[in-house]
Amino acid sequence: MFMRFSATPLVIATSALLAACGSSVPNPNVPEGTTLELAVLSTTDLHQNLLSYDYYRLAGVSGSGTLGLAATASLIKAARAENANTLLVDNGDATQGTLLGDFQALDQPIPCSATLAIYRAMNSLGYDAAGLGNHEFNYGLPFLSQTLNTDLGVAGVAKPAGNCGAPNHPV
Repeated sequence: MFMRFSATPLVIATSALLAACGSSVPNPNVPEGTTLELAVLSTTDLHQNLLSYDYYRLAGVSGSGTLGLAATASLIKAARAENANTLLVDNGDATQGTLLGDFQALDQPIPCSATLAIYRAMNSLGYDAAGLGNHEFNYGLPFLSQTLNTDLGVAGVAKPAGNCGAPNHPV
């Protein structure tokens, strides 16, 4: 059995990301021929792990098993201090995977006016873009539509009423 892969979505996403980085107006402060170094910083599979804390064991995590966006934030800040020209992206699976994700989606669903905790943290770190992973769909299209404040371009998915909280970066 052969799996078919279409490069079209990847090409479109890459083109959109690169187009967002560029400008048709040349910067008069940068001499022609100047070379800049761009650092691409990437996170993946955050799964609403904001703190170095195991929500299932109710215990902190330290050492080589340290996890969480709070720990990663210090690495992001250090990389940006080393190179001001950075692009910060996330590869997806940010919203589901811990009790915090379940709490905000199932137990005490966040209202349209609120932003998911993981997206608030990502907003504060200044993410430039993010992709959708399979876990972004775990709570259903209506929840995903609300948390991204879009109809996702999917037939049958209504755009949320009002201006729902969403990440500041394109997804």
